[in-house]
Amino acid sequence: MDVKKIVHQKNLRYAKKGLLWAFAAGMLYGVTPTLQTLSLALDPLKTASLVSLLLVPLIMACLQDTSSGIAVLMKNIQAGKSKEYIRILRSKPGKFVVLASFFGGPLAMTTVMASVYLAGPIYPIAISACFPAIGAVLSRIVLKEKISINAWIGIVLCIIGALTISWMPPTGGNYPNFYLGLLMAFITAVAWALENIIATLGMDFVDPELAIGIREFTSGGLTFLILPVLAGIGMKSYGVLFQTLPTMGYVYIALAGLFAGASYFYYYKAANSCGASRSMALNVTYTISAMIIGVVFLGSDITLLLVIGTLTLLIGAMLVAGKPAELLTLRDID
Repeated sequence: MDVKKIVHQKNLRYAKKGLLWAFAAGMLYGVTPTLQTLSLALDPLKTASLVSLLLVPLIMACLQDTSSGIAVLMKNIQAGKSKEYIRILRSKPGKFVVLASFFGGPLAMTTVMASVYLAGPIYPIAISACFPAIGAVLSRIVLKEKISINAWIGIVLCIIGALTISWMPPTGGNYPNFYLGLLMAFITAVAWALENIIATLGMDFVDPELAIGIREFTSGGLTFLILPVLAGIGMKSYGVLFQTLPTMGYVYIALAGLFAGASYFYYYKAANSCGASRSMALNVTYTISAMIIGVVFLGSDITLLLVIGTLTLLIGAMLVAGKPAELLTLRDID
């Protein structure tokens, strides 16, 4: 058999694995909104939400990403990779991972937590799922990834799906700041797209398993540092954070961190193997698991517009993903 053909088949198998990793990442991440919502219903987070709008989202983001970073570190220690953390941080690709951590960490985690707090566990997650459309455009500009006609159609469907989902708030008046929550979700989508693009640049030279470990610790650390400033209550914010640790609320956050860490673990591997735009597109399967878990465990409302919008968005995401055979030329320049 021709050597080029053997290499082609090997690369194609690796790219197909990337699609499976992206799907797994999405399904795992869909568990986190329900766990976050459960923690919000318990003190001290329940009471703290009355003090400052950003206090609770920042605390949750800090604790979740730090817990996730510890879980990933345990896995990397087991694999004998822990010593690589410092070396990578000193390198230029490692700095790309740190920069990506800012967008995916303090920015995205705070806005996604705020969106869940303001609009519930289902609608914001659906809106944030339009990030593959944003990411596909950025991938074309920054990473030179090709975008086919089908992918452009998929991008349009993602936007239509997001608009359909946000057309009507849930009934019952439980979320008076519903549309502010959706705005937070959209900011999350932009931040996630930027994170994936920047992280992919770094992971050309960094092991994805180490990249996600650095990402989670950097995110948790940065959020911890900016907590007093953005929360608006100074050092008192640390008091609320530490009060949360011995409670059941933190147990839910830590569990969310485990699922998020596993999700990002596969997500970064997917981005490295099948490209940023494709990994983002398939990652939006978290809308499915988030919806199912939210209904089963929280009794969340499901409206016809939500179902139609989510299906439209998912179809669009699949069109953005494209055919497995196309993955090998994703980053060729036209």
